[in-house]
Amino acid sequence: MKRSLIFLITIVFTACTGGKAPVGDNVVKQPPTQVEKWIGERQLAFEANWLLPQVGPQINLISTPNYLRIKGDSVFAELPFRGRRFNGFDPDGGGIIIKAEMEDFQLKRNENRAFTTMNFDVKGERTERYTINMIVYDSRNADVNVNSNQRDQMRYRGRVQDLKTKSN
Repeated sequence: MKRSLIFLITIVFTACTGGKAPVGDNVVKQPPTQVEKWIGERQLAFEANWLLPQVGPQINLISTPNYLRIKGDSVFAELPFRGRRFNGFDPDGGGIIIKAEMEDFQLKRNENRAFTTMNFDVKGERTERYTINMIVYDSRNADVNVNSNQRDQMRYRGRVQDLKTKSN
């Protein structure tokens, strides 16, 4: 009986410590995912399925043309906007239009949760400036937050794909 109890306790302690993740030099690096390659090459296309404004309900964008493309150090975007502007009337129709180079680009990978965060600033048309925060998951889902010096914050939820595939 004592042998069985000691054997059982040994198995329980071994099972509890055997599942720990390796640390330091013992970590096995996984090959980069396809999404990580796109981000590393800065060849990424985002298309929003949902717009989540600060005020009001979320808006389905599935039949609304929109995009945010990263090509090297440049950003190209046409995203719908539903919110408040701080400087009055916009003769261009009110959407977020970006054709500029990125500034202050930052990239951070979260291995535990399988996503990458990209933060950067871009100049919009005229005097508008944007701070963009993208969270890109390995599942190809993505969240994009757009902050502006002249508008309410907008949040978009959608999917990413390789820019090379999108442009063909």
